[in-house]
Amino acid sequence: DNPVTGASGWGLFDAIPGWIAIQGDLEIQKGENAVSDLGVAGNGLVELAGRENSGIQQTVTVAEGQEGIYLLSLDHARRRDDNWIASFDVLVDGVVVASVDTSVQGSVQQFELEVALTEGDHTIAFVETSRNDGRGTLIDNVSLVATGEPLPPPPPADTLSFSDEADGRLVDLGNGSWSIPLKFLPLGDSITYGIEIGPAQANDTSLGGYRDDLWQSFVAQGILIDYVGRQATGPDNLLDQNHEGTPGIRADQIANYLAAQLPSFVPDVVLLMAGTNDSYQQVSNAGETTPQDIERLINIILAENPDAQIFVSTLLPQDPVNPRNAEALPGLAVANQGIMDLVARLNADGLTNIHLVDMSDLSLDLISDVGPDNRNDDGLHPTDEGYTEIASRWYDAINQAFADLGLVLEGDGNAIDSIIQNVIGSTGNDYLIGDARDNDLNGLAGNDILDGGAGNDSLTGSFGRDLFRVSEGNDVITDFDPSSDFIDLKGTGFTSFSEILAAAEQQGSDVVLFGDVAEMGMLTLEGVLLSDLSEDHFLYDSGDTAISAVTMASSSGNTMTAVSHSGEAEAHGEIVALYSDADWFDSDGGSRESMMDDRDSGDWSDNGVDDYSQPPIWDAWT
Repeated sequence: DNPVTGASGWGLFDAIPGWIAIQGDLEIQKGENAVSDLGVAGNGLVELAGRENSGIQQTVTVAEGQEGIYLLSLDHARRRDDNWIASFDVLVDGVVVASVDTSVQGSVQQFELEVALTEGDHTIAFVETSRNDGRGTLIDNVSLVATGEPLPPPPPADTLSFSDEADGRLVDLGNGSWSIPLKFLPLGDSITYGIEIGPAQANDTSLGGYRDDLWQSFVAQGILIDYVGRQATGPDNLLDQNHEGTPGIRADQIANYLAAQLPSFVPDVVLLMAGTNDSYQQVSNAGETTPQDIERLINIILAENPDAQIFVSTLLPQDPVNPRNAEALPGLAVANQGIMDLVARLNADGLTNIHLVDMSDLSLDLISDVGPDNRNDDGLHPTDEGYTEIASRWYDAINQAFADLGLVLEGDGNAIDSIIQNVIGSTGNDYLIGDARDNDLNGLAGNDILDGGAGNDSLTGSFGRDLFRVSEGNDVITDFDPSSDFIDLKGTGFTSFSEILAAAEQQGSDVVLFGDVAEMGMLTLEGVLLSDLSEDHFLYDSGDTAISAVTMASSSGNTMTAVSHSGEAEAHGEIVALYSDADWFDSDGGSRESMMDDRDSGDWSDNGVDDYSQPPIWDAWT
């Protein structure tokens, strides 16, 4: 039905037959006016865009004897006049069972999901998650049809199941424990969003900024973190894309809205990087007001969760070649000193859960170049390498703080009985890790990571975008989806896609990958064509770099080890003296006992080094 009357083409309603609005109004577009291929004359389309986090919900009743598996389906499209990716969550009984991106502008896409419904009442809801309110997902033709399949039987005694749980799980059979991942809130502006802008590239909103590098670092550590926030953006292989980064927003503007949103996040860890726009937009007295706004944000977070670990970043450098940045630099320096002083004062007051992460000394080589036209936002955002460095600093600071405070990044552990050999995940994002036995791991709904460990394992991602990590044993991926899934072959010895193809062959309807390197066994992708696989489906170690190290001793007896991934490591006498001079550290903005990355020639010459050559990019100094 189409309740819209008149010539406006759209209308707002509290409810329409069968559906009620969630958080605001229910927006209906006339089919003949809707800006997508869903538009049909006389047909009303729901647009999930009435207000922030707007959505619709319907209650359905499963009669006695009708319980079983149902097919939920709908058509969805993004508006043709919207440059932002629209996205929405599908909820059954208040639990997110799928997150959907409407990535093709104006084009109709179909969504289908099998859901298990018992006898009684159930709620079906669709909730907008994209950032651009007023330009949301258009949906139509919602259907819920019984498939005739019965409900699945209860899991056997050797299977641990979280199928009734909404929150993701980190399950490690090798360690014999499971936990609920800590919730991480990336909070800030376009740098948190992940925008990279420069003369050589346009605004690329598919970037994950530092978030994808940080997430991958924790995954490699066997840790699952749960990003939270109203927005969901990033590359496809970032399985958890939630964040609270809004391009162009100032620190005071974040403080004005944050209190109302935090109850829906309840973060355990906050990555706070805000204030760049205060100086960039040349707000009056930004140097003084930015630390005050940062303190407001800290107080708002602590009011919601006094135990939250809050990591506060200083502001990134801006390339002064752009005149607008040059004008902002004095306020930027004042703001950074104020942020450092703020964290020191809070620590002195006993708030040991507030941590400073200094980003102020990033090399300008890691900031986007300034083009000949001095575009306003040139020289402001990090490059891809810059985002990687930011992620590294977050990662080091988080690990160090948790170690110092005796906290556990994996979350509170729960013991797993030794009889458990198989795992069924939750409807959230899970990280399931097997042991030396033959495991059956099923991620269920959500974007999951499945790692069979040793043994001959069966890995099933089910719904969502999934990452399969394989190494030893003969593993089978039962439902690899080339449109959404990925395979992590890091550590197996593969260094190129051509090597992967050379080790793979089509056997009937399956692809078999023979791992003749690093003691990797055989991997079978059931129901997959080799021709459907591309380099984008695989993560592997690059063969272009090698790790080398050199240990250097200063005249004062200090010893340092420089680790290089460029394949070369040289001892430069001048650099030894430079890096062993604590006074020099202090003059550069405080002691740096861990890393001095990407110091360019300008940095050295400013400190009296006359004879030097460019070393490799050092990853660590000890």
